[in-house]
Amino acid sequence: MIILFVKCRQCHSDSLDKNKVKGNIVICDGINDNDYSTDDKISIVQDLGALGLVHITDNEGAVADNYGDFPATIVRSKDDATILQYVNSTR
Repeated sequence: MIILFVKCRQCHSDSLDKNKVKGNIVICDGINDNDYSTDDKISIVQDLGALGLVHITDNEGAVADNYGDFPATIVRSKDDATILQYVNSTR
């Protein structure tokens, strides 16, 4: 079960529930995830009907990138606690 949680948190394609993703902005933990890039995760959540993606990762450069017409951003791991604290406080 822990493996499934990690895969879900990292937004691996075989672990996400379309009903939970659809219509939401999805936060993906990319720390220690060398299997999927930001572009991969965009494709995964977009196919499931997400409205946007926040990808927490230090793997990719700090250079602004264009992800097409899908709203997505990269957040460094040093800032993830602040974002996750906010999300958890608004539930």
